[in-house]
Amino acid sequence: MKPRILSLSALLVFCFVAADLFGENHYLYAGLKSKGYFIEALKFRYLEKKAPETVKLKLQESIALDPLASYTFNELGMIYFDEKNYNLACENYQRAIQLNASWTAPQEMLKTAQEALTLIGSKSKKG
Repeated sequence: MKPRILSLSALLVFCFVAADLFGENHYLYAGLKSKGYFIEALKFRYLEKKAPETVKLKLQESIALDPLASYTFNELGMIYFDEKNYNLACENYQRAIQLNASWTAPQEMLKTAQEALTLIGSKSKKG
C-alpha cells in the first residue's frame, strides 16, 4: 500500500508544481490544476477517508477549472450515491455521460441510482 500512496502523492505534487511553473496564463494551467484537485479528492476519499464534504469541495474546485472532465462528475455522482442522495447522483452521472457518451461506468451507475429512486418512490406510496 505504501508505494501507491507515494505515487499518488507524487502525481498530486507534479500537477500543482507544473501548473505553478507554467503560470495562470499558460494553456495547460487549468487542466493541471484541475487534475491536481481531482487527485487530491481521490486521496482524501480513498486513502485518508476524509469527510464527503471535504472531498466534494475538492471535486468542485476541479470542475471550476475543467467543467468538461467527465471523470470528476462521475466521482461526485458516486459520493452522492453513497450518501443516498440519488437525485444529485443522477444529475452528476448524466453530466458525465453527456461529456463522454462512450464511458459505460456512469451509465451503469445512473441506472442503479434511478432504480434506487424508483424503489424509494414505491415504498413511500405504500407507506
